Amino acid sequence: MLAAVKNKKIVVVQQDDIRKARRTLFGIPLPRIGALDGAGEPEKEMTATIKSVGQGDGGRITFTLEDGALWAQTDDWPVFSAVKPGQKVTLKRGMFGSYFADFERAPTVRAKRVR
Repeated sequence: MLAAVKNKKIVVVQQDDIRKARRTLFGIPLPRIGALDGAGEPEKEMTATIKSVGQGDGGRITFTLEDGALWAQTDDWPVFSAVKPGQKVTLKRGMFGSYFADFERAPTVRAKRVR
């Protein structure tokens, strides 16, 4: 086993590092990878701060989080004027791969991660 570690065929990773990686990947559809399964159940939601807000197709909102993740609204609920940089958003995992963006001081909308 020591030889496998030395030859980098086995890598030891701390659970906190796995949790951080999962948080960074929240909203990106990935195949199940054994290395990311070691930290328990996937997160069902995460709260982050909005860094910037833009307007996408059909007046729908796009927003970038402080970690650089870009999300886009997928429904037609008008929220563009209510969402501002610095606000908190809670992203919640829905059914069938969907997500909800629950904005601080604004209505909840459906959203998807763009990058």
